[in-house]
Amino acid sequence: MFHSRRFVGYLIILICLLSAFIFFTDIPDDSENLYHIPYPIIIKSENPVNVSAEDIALVIVLSEGVGRDFYRISIDSVECYATTRGYKFILTTDRYWGCDYLKDMFLAEKLFPNDHLELELCRKAWKNSQNVADQFAYTSCIRQLFGSPSDFGKVRILRKGTGHVRDDWLTSGIWSPERDFMLHGWKMNQLKETPRRPLEAVAMDQDIWYNPFRGEFDLDKCSFGNTTWNHDPRLIGTRGEVEYALRKYEMRVGMKRIKYLGRLFDLIRNNCEDILDDSEHLFHISYHPIKGSDSPLNISSERIAIVIVLAEGVERKFYEIAIDSVECYSKAHGYQFILTNDRNWGCDHLNDKFFRRHCVISKILPKYEAVLHLDADIGVVNPKRKLEEFLDPNFDIIFHDRHFSPEIGMASYLIRNTGYSRTLIKEFSEYEKHLPDGSFHGTDNGAIHMFLAEKLFPKNPIDLELCRRAWRNSRNVADQFAYTTCIRAMFGATTDFGTIRILKKGTGYVRDDWLTSGIWSPERDFMLHGWKMNQLKATPREAFEAEPMKQTVWYSPFQGGFDLDRCTFG
Repeated sequence: MFHSRRFVGYLIILICLLSAFIFFTDIPDDSENLYHIPYPIIIKSENPVNVSAEDIALVIVLSEGVGRDFYRISIDSVECYATTRGYKFILTTDRYWGCDYLKDMFLAEKLFPNDHLELELCRKAWKNSQNVADQFAYTSCIRQLFGSPSDFGKVRILRKGTGHVRDDWLTSGIWSPERDFMLHGWKMNQLKETPRRPLEAVAMDQDIWYNPFRGEFDLDKCSFGNTTWNHDPRLIGTRGEVEYALRKYEMRVGMKRIKYLGRLFDLIRNNCEDILDDSEHLFHISYHPIKGSDSPLNISSERIAIVIVLAEGVERKFYEIAIDSVECYSKAHGYQFILTNDRNWGCDHLNDKFFRRHCVISKILPKYEAVLHLDADIGVVNPKRKLEEFLDPNFDIIFHDRHFSPEIGMASYLIRNTGYSRTLIKEFSEYEKHLPDGSFHGTDNGAIHMFLAEKLFPKNPIDLELCRRAWRNSRNVADQFAYTTCIRAMFGATTDFGTIRILKKGTGYVRDDWLTSGIWSPERDFMLHGWKMNQLKATPREAFEAEPMKQTVWYSPFQGGFDLDRCTFG
């Protein structure tokens, strides 16, 4: 049932995306500044590939029955280009190569094999696709798995505006010698005469294109090193005007993506129970454990601190069992246990208590090699597990996904004492000033998403701005989830971003207690969240199952309280 709850959670995310689209009924008219941002240049490797030109092939595969004349100018330009550069040019058909069995969804299944539930939801959308809009909804579902990163192991997906080819119609055929390489959409039956009037770099009909060359190619004159081609000057523009048009259309695409994602829920299935019924096999798949480093950190336990920061006026007794369990656990493993309040740390300039606690963490972190920040209502249920299981020399800070929502959980994170992490958590503690006025912003839990996205994806200004608008317009919990879903679409299914790791659902060291009615497993669980003393209820005498219950109820997993004097090392 733990898995099925996750499945329903993804359906909720789809509904949230529909809410996000409501924020954007038209293209924002105050985003002019975004359209003037140049597209980033892809950074080349410091060790370029040493490949001779004759070992590079340019291949065009035609469908059976399609002749070269259908694409004469485009194919001639490619063949001439290949000749001038010394590349091999191959024009062939798609038959007789033993390739008739290939199907879609290939990359997602290859790159994200452990994301079974997300893949299944997208697969259902694909099966139910009936038109172009449905198809775009399905591909938007898949692209959510990819997110904003461009590199996936040895696979790279060049982002909009940075690739070697783009659609010709996006700029009315105008191209820039500074940035453009290849253009797509040159079908001979759609070729039109270039207008005599001045053209602007704006999107036009997709079934029209103008020939950028004066005349056609004489392939006999295409020789190695000859790159002087006869272009039509009317279709040559500047990089600035071309990229302005591309950025502006990127905003349109971003809005359409949110719209298509919003329709996914209906496309997959309206009846949640049916989805649960016919997906039973997925709920028995074990969560994929996070792979640790081959060179684990050598940190003595006394150099690791577990820190709980209470807001002013909040007493330990409000979370007695949770805090006692953490203190006893710390003593048993030799960790430093720190229970403090958010005053007297030089953080009083911050108005929001949630940001003050991160400020306190930033003050404590330099004294230790690693710090585990915990909300006061998180308790240790399984003292046999250790924090060292999650510490990794490749990551400075480790967050986790909340299981029932699209959020990154801020109830806890594990942070190492490095220059990067000290700066990061200090900057985040000051992010209070960026909370949108009048918005249901979710304080630090809402802010961490925009903060991380701005840090990790600074070259995605359009996506950031669309999500930022959703955050500004948020008025309730559903809106807040829509905003965080917008941001999480940028992260995709990837867990590691430089030295930041976000543990996926079911793989973290903490989860919400209510998801399984308090039932826990010594094989997998470590810490549970939601142990507030005023919500503690007597454990029912009758047998009960591991299924979600009310979020405001929990049962103590212990028989009796803690005697902290008996909590000793080992």
